[in-house]
Amino acid sequence: MKLFDRLKINEEFIYTGSSEEFEKDLKILENKDILIQRIDEQKIKFKPTFSWGTGLSSGGIQIAEGINVIALTKQINEKLLKLNLTIKIRFEHYFIAIFYILFIVIMIVQKEKIWVYFFLLGLWIIFHLWFHWVYRIQERAVIKKW
Repeated sequence: MKLFDRLKINEEFIYTGSSEEFEKDLKILENKDILIQRIDEQKIKFKPTFSWGTGLSSGGIQIAEGINVIALTKQINEKLLKLNLTIKIRFEHYFIAIFYILFIVIMIVQKEKIWVYFFLLGLWIIFHLWFHWVYRIQERAVIKKW
């Protein structure tokens, strides 16, 4: 389970200011190339307008949900707000793993040479690291703008 924990982010921040000040800061943050979607009174979704991993910008047709940071807010008192920022395991991790397993099964059935397995394993590692590294950098950038 520790491997899956490394694929997620769960961080907590304390915002100093009133709810009104927080809403003003959200509007300022939205002007920094981040889309903000309020899901409910305590849940907010932050998304960059452009994905460096896939090269897609927000607003078009999306097959899978792109980079997003979910913030759960909880008022501590009039001047303190707790933000719990979470990022789930990305869809691409599952997709690439299933794709790789499917290829291995096909290779076993077709009795391919051993180098093909290593080639596919190398591709899987490269794609997995690409999506994880590039997306994580962009997810951290969204969090850092706070």
